[in-house]
Amino acid sequence: SSDVCSSDLSGEQARLELQIGSATDALPRALSRVLDQDPLPEFMLFGEVHDHPLHHRLRYEWFSRIAASRRFAIAMEQFDEPRQSDLDAARARGDSPRELARAAGFRFDAWDWAYYEPFVRLALERGLPLFAANLSGEQARAIARGTAPGAAPPADWSKADQLAMQDEIDQGDRKSTRLNSSHLVISYAVFC
Repeated sequence: SSDVCSSDLSGEQARLELQIGSATDALPRALSRVLDQDPLPEFMLFGEVHDHPLHHRLRYEWFSRIAASRRFAIAMEQFDEPRQSDLDAARARGDSPRELARAAGFRFDAWDWAYYEPFVRLALERGLPLFAANLSGEQARAIARGTAPGAAPPADWSKADQLAMQDEIDQGDRKSTRLNSSHLVISYAVFC
């Protein structure tokens, strides 16, 4: 809604506005610098406050600008990974963005479709890969309970690699009471 963008922002919202710029700006300088790198990063992560219209609008405008010159994939947490084949089938049928979302299990009662429809439409119109990136409820519960089966490590993964990774996670856990290794959340990923 344009009301959010025209209203006075204060506190944390004002600081965020200064960091991300406004909808009329070109890409933020930090993002422009990343996109000017050679080689490009393998992936970039974009997130938002889920119910903040400005965040969604700005991110969509950035994605649109990036899509004008680069190909990337959009991974959405609003679609559970086990529904990827449903998403792909809906796309192959030529379903509308809303029909695709319904086929892929988008929870219209939990997510505001108006915020996410532009990203699905962008993927369809530009032929960009669209991925279901969320764990299913069953998978999330198994992880929370500690009963999820572990994935096999890469073939060249050594005990030293495992210890180094665990040490980095532990150091990060000591520095933050808000994020630990069992609570990692990614909203959107853009792969360049």
